[in-house]
Amino acid sequence: MAGESTLAEHSSEPSSRNLTSYRRIFTHSSIYVLGMLISKVVGFIMIPIYTRYLTPADYGTLELITMTSDIIAMLLGVGLAQAVMRFYYNYQDRKDKNQVVSTALIAGLAIFIVSFGLLTLKSGLAATLILGSEGDAYYFEIIFLTMMFFAGIEIPLVYLRAQQRSMYFVVINLVKLIIQLSLNIYFIVVLDWGI
Repeated sequence: MAGESTLAEHSSEPSSRNLTSYRRIFTHSSIYVLGMLISKVVGFIMIPIYTRYLTPADYGTLELITMTSDIIAMLLGVGLAQAVMRFYYNYQDRKDKNQVVSTALIAGLAIFIVSFGLLTLKSGLAATLILGSEGDAYYFEIIFLTMMFFAGIEIPLVYLRAQQRSMYFVVINLVKLIIQLSLNIYFIVVLDWGI
């Protein structure tokens, strides 16, 4: 009898652990999905502002610049974020995990600062290739400089995800989004600077 109760206890442990694990995954996933939905809603809110204060040509230029910078960032990132997630969980020791993150952060900063620094110097060429006019080079100077200064944010955000700190991750992204939205409205609506 005693052996049977011990066997029953051991068989219920894995299912309760699995349930807790599933619950944790569901909670973190829900928080990430909520954060993504809010960012999409904010983008949707900007559409009437863009259509009212920007010409279709300006809006097209903005989309081309944004797409170009996204593609360049993706190519330059060379999968560092995915590498952090992959190798972070290979180690049990906190020191080794921190070394994975710090190595990726230093490498990412070096790649982005050097690359976007050089791209800023060659923004006239980028404007000619993408927009057909070297006169629009200042758009690329602004976007490349901005991306150079924000180079250090991706790896710390991945680190938060690796530590399963989904609330911090979403809050930081929301603060960043609110700042971007506020500055967009201020520059486009209040100062009437266009793109």
